[in-house]
Formats: sequence, structure tokens, C-alpha cells
Amino acid sequence: MMTLVPLGLGLSPKGLKGQFHFKSYSGLPHVLENCLKNKISLFFIQKNKKKEVPCFLEGLNKTPKGDFILSLKGLNSRTEIEEILPFELKLERKLFPPLPDDECYLVDLVGLDVFDSSSKEKIGRIISFEDHGAGILAEIEKQSEEKILLPFINDYFPVIQKNNLGIVEYVEVAIPSFID
Repeated sequence: MMTLVPLGLGLSPKGLKGQFHFKSYSGLPHVLENCLKNKISLFFIQKNKKKEVPCFLEGLNKTPKGDFILSLKGLNSRTEIEEILPFELKLERKLFPPLPDDECYLVDLVGLDVFDSSSKEKIGRIISFEDHGAGILAEIEKQSEEKILLPFINDYFPVIQKNNLGIVEYVEVAIPSFID
């Protein structure tokens, strides 16, 4: 089964030649640049629709605000882009480049069990991540089925261990006492 990872949102048209404003979830242009350079297939999924449509980047520019102006192959007019906006662009997880030992992709942490950094007991699992601009929040479902949000920073996630293949297999969480 193909695992698709959201890269960001196509938000609004830009100009008359099929370009559009794109808000990247990561803000890192290297993934998009790699897709453009190596003609790697992306998928767009229109809001309120489930169908994943393959596509290829044709153009990429970064704006001073940190967003991107993109164009997709075969969509050459403002009207064609307006018909499919808004949409989410996704990429197959297996196509992501490897990371250094001290980094991981958040998508790889979703679904993993988390353990208390003091007692080493299982406390729940990571169910999602949210980014509202001020930082990334990890949503953890405790074994009691209570859900909590924690800032995804070293103070709360002191240990994230990878195995020798680079796959994350162990996560420790330091939950502040005021949350329990």
C-alpha cells in the first residue's frame, strides 16, 4: 500500500498561466525542488474529494513570505487551476530523502507508542501532529483514551531512538505534572 504524506496546500491562483500559491507544511523547499528536478510524481487531492490525482511540478518559486508559487504540468491557465483549488499536494513516503541520525520525519512517529521518561512505562501513542505557526504540537492518546497536546520540543520528547536501519522505534515523553 502506498503511504502518501501531505506536503502542503494549493490555496489560490497566481497570474494567468496556471500558477498558484502553495503553503508548505514543512517550509523546506528541498523536497519540492527534488520533485521538480527529478520529475517525481506528486498527487493532488481536492478538498472534499478522496481521489488522488498524479501530477508533476513544472515550476517552483519561493516568495519573500516563505510560501511558494508552483505550477503543475498540464495546467496552463488560471481557469484550470481555479477549477481544482483548494487542494493538498502529497508525496509517497518512500521517496523522502534519508535524514541524519538526530532527525526524523513526523509522519514516522504517528502511531508509535510513547513511554514515560521517568518510569519507562507505556503511557499511550502519538496520533497526530499539528502546526499552528507557533510550533508543532504532538497529540497523544493516553491509555485512558484521554488526548493531550504537547509541544514537540526536546523538553517534552527527550528520547527518540532509531534502529540501525534509521527507523524510529522508541519514543519517550516527559509529561508535565500539571497535565496528569
